[in-house]
Amino acid sequence: MTQPAKAEPKAAPVAKKAAPAYTERERRDRVKIPFLPQIFLTEAVVGLAIVVITVVICTYWYNAPLEEHARPFITPQHTKSPWYFLWL
Repeated sequence: MTQPAKAEPKAAPVAKKAAPAYTERERRDRVKIPFLPQIFLTEAVVGLAIVVITVVICTYWYNAPLEEHARPFITPQHTKSPWYFLWL
């Protein structure tokens, strides 16, 4: 006498994870901006602009008058060696 074939047990149904329900604002906030090239180039341009503006301001508005050209064989009287050069 043969035994009836046993039916294989059915696997338990797997519940699918529902996608999180994001609001439009949360979805906008989750957008990722790549560092290269967007953020890097933005910071490089801003940094360069700050440097250029600083140089322009220092060049045109800071009055730094120059003295006469140096004469290597004539030393002005007010120039004296500091005390730590006396031993040379």
